[in-house]
Amino acid sequence: TLTYTASPEAQGTDTFTYIVEDRLGKQATGRIRVGVAPQPGSNQNPVAVQDIVQVRPDTKVSVAVLSNDIDPDGDDIL
Repeated sequence: TLTYTASPEAQGTDTFTYIVEDRLGKQATGRIRVGVAPQPGSNQNPVAVQDIVQVRPDTKVSVAVLSNDIDPDGDDIL
């Protein structure tokens, strides 16, 4: 039996490995991946999405860098 307790500020993915051994000394390794959901009402980090533009020499381009970024909580991105 394994008991996993996430820390109060944890969110995202936690991964760890473990080793089991039988009475003859043979071993095997396992891997556990735990998804930790944010606490209700917690403020999650915004997600910045990569912006790509192309511009010709001697020209200007305006890039609205925040227009494709999102905030999981719906907060304004500044």
